[in-house]
Amino acid sequence: MIAVLNGKLVLENEIIDNGTVLIENDRIIYAGKEECFKSEGFTVINADNLYISPGFIDIHCHGGAGYESYVDARNMARAHLEYGTTSILPTIAYNVSMSDIMNGISQICELIKRNDISNIEGIHLEGPYINKKYGAASNKAVEINANDYEEIIKRGSGKILLWTLAPELSDIEPLINALYKHDIIISAGHTEAHATRIGSFIPKGLKNICHINNAMTFLPMNKIGCTDVGAGAAAFLYDELYAEVIPDVNGIHAEPTMLQLIYKIKGSDKTVIITDGTSSSALSIKTSLQPEVEIVDDLRYVNGELSGSCLTMNQAVRNFMIHTGCSLLNAVKCASLTPARLLGLDNNIGSLAAGKFANLLIFDEQINIKNVILKGKVII
Repeated sequence: MIAVLNGKLVLENEIIDNGTVLIENDRIIYAGKEECFKSEGFTVINADNLYISPGFIDIHCHGGAGYESYVDARNMARAHLEYGTTSILPTIAYNVSMSDIMNGISQICELIKRNDISNIEGIHLEGPYINKKYGAASNKAVEINANDYEEIIKRGSGKILLWTLAPELSDIEPLINALYKHDIIISAGHTEAHATRIGSFIPKGLKNICHINNAMTFLPMNKIGCTDVGAGAAAFLYDELYAEVIPDVNGIHAEPTMLQLIYKIKGSDKTVIITDGTSSSALSIKTSLQPEVEIVDDLRYVNGELSGSCLTMNQAVRNFMIHTGCSLLNAVKCASLTPARLLGLDNNIGSLAAGKFANLLIFDEQINIKNVILKGKVII
């Protein structure tokens, strides 16, 4: 049993001083104001008046510490854990071969089955069925093939939680129907779909806009030169939709005023902070051994095209607060409870409450991580 004491406790709707979290095995048994309790049998962790927060949930991350998710999800997930990501969806993108996609899915499913690294919650597929006009290396997207996607779903064994696709593609509806049948959440991304097209698939499980403002139309001009409503702005039109944001330090993926607009409209209940991290994430020195890859601050460019980030979740939360001016309480929510709700996992993760997994962090005002506890085990 573990008792985490003397911290500013970040709950769902408030931050309380002198907070306490009591843990038994892998679950929280109490989270609230510090109360007298018998310390016998407890390992005590003193938060030293730092913040005690739920662990971060990254639903969109391709790699870390030099590892690609489809090659070595175990080590990439472990690297991000040290930066506060207690739940992660290793993401496999459209720019790898179909055999790499298949093998990556099998590898991740085996890790989950063995509980080999327990911060892996499931899989996110970004493609391979996207609009070739949008995104770095998007020419590697493939045509929709029922045999392929049926095999992907089969190999996924119920562990594919999120699937990003372009809703405007011809022959997309049978795939959407198959995903809906298997309870796989649909995300619209790398797309020029009109908002009404996106809205038509909400009853079929389309719940998310993938890295809003990136690799998609937003407010395009129609044939007579008037502003139309594209894929990005669909998140504004439909209250049901969640919006992913990549808050890099210089506001390149989403310019600060755009982040402010997204947050103003969607709020902390529907804004999801992600890293879109790559193999250059979670490294003490951001670097790449590939000559075609350039690292600039926390961004990654491939042959001159913006292609993901080098972010970790604690950095992304910090940047989001700076760019939007939102409170720490709400920024943490965008990185924990809100993505948990999107995935339908909020009964077990996403906030500090009795009965949920004991996934928690201790950090300072700058979101520098001091301690990570994963399912009741002290990681750092």
